[in-house]
Amino acid sequence: ATTIDDTNEHTKDLDWKGWNNQKFGLEMQHPWAGHLLDGRKTIETRAYDLPPSLSGKRIEILETRKGKAGVSSVGNVVSYVGGKEEKDAAIVKNIGWCVFDRIIVYEDRETFEADEGQHMVLKDSGYGWKDGHTKKLYGWVVGKCMRYEDKEEGSCKPGDIPPISRLVRRLRSLFELQFEDLHLSTDDSKRENIAVKKKPNSKTFQKRGKKCRNGYHDREAGGNSVKHGKMQPKKKKKRF
Repeated sequence: ATTIDDTNEHTKDLDWKGWNNQKFGLEMQHPWAGHLLDGRKTIETRAYDLPPSLSGKRIEILETRKGKAGVSSVGNVVSYVGGKEEKDAAIVKNIGWCVFDRIIVYEDRETFEADEGQHMVLKDSGYGWKDGHTKKLYGWVVGKCMRYEDKEEGSCKPGDIPPISRLVRRLRSLFELQFEDLHLSTDDSKRENIAVKKKPNSKTFQKRGKKCRNGYHDREAGGNSVKHGKMQPKKKKKRF
């Protein structure tokens, strides 16, 4: 996991070096997160710019419940592995990912409202243009995107859905994804396959008196017994 070591951990600048080498997710309320991944919402509007380093890169879509416009549903840190931050984990769901290709800068109401069919922000919405208050809005144009549950059977590859252990807010609705297992790189192309050892079952052993597949015997198989890691001959009963 990444170490948090500065006082501005939740309000990073657009040129923060961390944007280059970490993975990130974007908090979006229901139902807009789904509309984006379904292709209905092709522009995501924000009051702030997308960090340049994230343009053209995969960003996870973190869906939260519907709430008040402009107010996050979760705290600055969300934990999936215990701790006081775990309370918000149940309301944050990673439902897919997208890539933002380019940014549109809206500097007037007319231009912004002309794209209503693409960003789906209605005139009376809390996210809409407010005269006397709004100076500029940013449109993050959606390129590629995918909803995890819509993947065709057999097309899912290991590592498609990041095994997130913690979310840390870095800028407004952008969260850094942190991983508990150090073997899992934040770079999908560098993920390692981790072998999971399975416990032997009854099918592992062959017929009575024959060796098991691993070269040892055990009591159930009817051969020699194993004691302290060494093979011990089975005692023969004395006949009288």
